[in-house]
Amino acid sequence: MKPIVITIDGPSGSGKGTTALRVARRLGLVHVDSGSLYRAVALTLHEQNISPDESVKISQALPNMDISFNANNEIMIDGVNRESDIRTRENSKRVFAYSRDLQIRAYVTELQRGLLVNGGVLDGRDAGSVVAPDADLKIYLDCDIDIRTYRRAKQHGITEPLEIAEIKKEIQERDAVDMNKGKFSLQVLPESVIVDTSDMTIDEQVDAIYQLAQEKTIDA
Repeated sequence: MKPIVITIDGPSGSGKGTTALRVARRLGLVHVDSGSLYRAVALTLHEQNISPDESVKISQALPNMDISFNANNEIMIDGVNRESDIRTRENSKRVFAYSRDLQIRAYVTELQRGLLVNGGVLDGRDAGSVVAPDADLKIYLDCDIDIRTYRRAKQHGITEPLEIAEIKKEIQERDAVDMNKGKFSLQVLPESVIVDTSDMTIDEQVDAIYQLAQEKTIDA
C-alpha cells in the first residue's frame, strides 16, 4: 500500500495546524506545516534585510537557505531552533507580503513535496490544489470568523477589545488575499470534505479527520 497523503486546507485560525499535527501523530505520519515554512522564509529574508519586492535578491537567497523540522516538528534555520521567533505577531504580518512572491511559493512547494515522499499530513491554503493534487484525502477546515478571531487573540494573550478588533481586521484582510491568488487561492475543491470547526473542540475535529483517514485507508 502506498503511503497515504492527507491535505488540510482552510483559512487563518481554523485550527488546521494543530489538527494536522495531532492527526499525523495518531496515524504515525509526518506533519508538514506549510505555515511554519513560509514563516521561516519570511524571517530569514527579513533578517537579511531583503524586502518582499526585491525579487533578484530573493532569488539569490533562496538556494542558500537551510530550513527543516526537528524531531519535535519545530522549525530549524541554519541548524538553530527558531520556532518561537517565527511565531511572533510581527513575523506573522510579514508572511503576507513574502508569500505572494512566486519564487518563494515554488521554493516552499518543493520543500513540502520532499517531506511528503513517505506520506504525511500537510496543512495550508493550497495544499490540496497545488502542492499535493493527488492526495488520498483532502480536508477543508472552515470556521466562523469570530471564533477564529478569539483563537488568535488567545494565542497571543490579547484581551483588549480594540486589539481584538484589529486582529479580526487582519484575518479578514488575509482571507481576501488568500482567496484571490489565482491558482494558489484558498478554495473548496470538488473532492474536498468540509469540516466546520466552529462548534468543535480540537479533540472532536481530530477524531473526525482520523476516522475519515481510517476509512480511506480501508478503501485503499
